[in-house]
Amino acid sequence: MQAMIDDALDLARLRVRPLEAYQYPLWQTALLITLLGVIAAAAGDGWIQGDWSTRVGFFVAVSWLETGLLAVFMTGWLRHAGWQAPHSLLGLVALTNAPQLLEPLASWLPADIGNGVVFALSVWSLLILLHALVLLSGMTRLRVACGLLVFAPLAIIAVSLLVNLGLSAGLLTLPPELAAEMARNASN
Repeated sequence: MQAMIDDALDLARLRVRPLEAYQYPLWQTALLITLLGVIAAAAGDGWIQGDWSTRVGFFVAVSWLETGLLAVFMTGWLRHAGWQAPHSLLGLVALTNAPQLLEPLASWLPADIGNGVVFALSVWSLLILLHALVLLSGMTRLRVACGLLVFAPLAIIAVSLLVNLGLSAGLLTLPPELAAEMARNASN
């Protein structure tokens, strides 16, 4: 576990090691991805309502879905360009999201500043992933950045499907003002 923490700190400082270094026991990677989901549930701004266990379950599922899909998609994207991936990208993708563990600290700040900090942490995570994938794959920044941009709509669709599944199952509810706006937009 100490190696994973050290690697996360190194990645936050843009120090990238060979891909073999990011192959951790599955339970460690699973723990990090699950922790990212729990932190996201705790730091959530209330756009999804429901009891605590449902919120945590939803955000853990989103964390797993996005991390797993991103690792698989970027492996395929880079392989299509000729990169021979010697190992899985799952550990690396999970570690590049580690700065988001600091999100709950933003709740101590005024709302506007806190939202800016959360946004900056998300951008920093993407920049870390971009930098790491460029160095590990030998591909250009443009190719890797295009892969991340192509993945964005897929991530939005996946999260939307998960939200719709939760809403239709009655596990999640939207705040009344958001539900009213969605109904208003659907009728137009």
